[in-house]
Amino acid sequence: MKKRVTATLACLMFFLSAISEEIFSIEDLRSEVLLSVNLETAEQLSYETIESDYIQTRNTIRRYNGCWNKYYSLGIYKYKGNSFEILLCTNGYTTFTYLVAKKGDEFPKMLLIDMRTGTQVDVSFKISKGLIHLSYIEHCAEFPVTNSETYRLDSEISVVESQDKPPFKEVNIISE
Repeated sequence: MKKRVTATLACLMFFLSAISEEIFSIEDLRSEVLLSVNLETAEQLSYETIESDYIQTRNTIRRYNGCWNKYYSLGIYKYKGNSFEILLCTNGYTTFTYLVAKKGDEFPKMLLIDMRTGTQVDVSFKISKGLIHLSYIEHCAEFPVTNSETYRLDSEISVVESQDKPPFKEVNIISE
């Protein structure tokens, strides 16, 4: 009986490990998956690590809107020879999630892929076929504008498609 239970548990663990590799590949990441991340098991990063290895804007590292930030590494993922890390920053109310392209000793390229304030989603993403699809809301005065952008999952996080629009059109002045 003990052998059967042990064998069943071993098979179950093997099956779950095979499934977990599939579920947690970078291609399977979505904004919805981030909601189920247990931060108690994630690696917490120090402010010194963030300052030296990730974010260069020194006065935004420790606090956001007066609340103290905590940083977590949610794992490193490989995709076609490139390494990516998922970095999460939260102050208990606003949560920022970044895709970080790791390239040797160079300062990493970072892309904001998910942002939530309370229950409001400002930036969301999905990854499919080597592309990162972002949808985000920007506010111009009181008018919300939804934008979408697509980036390539490469070492530069290259732009594939963007809806960048100039803030104003050039006005030709006709002199008399």
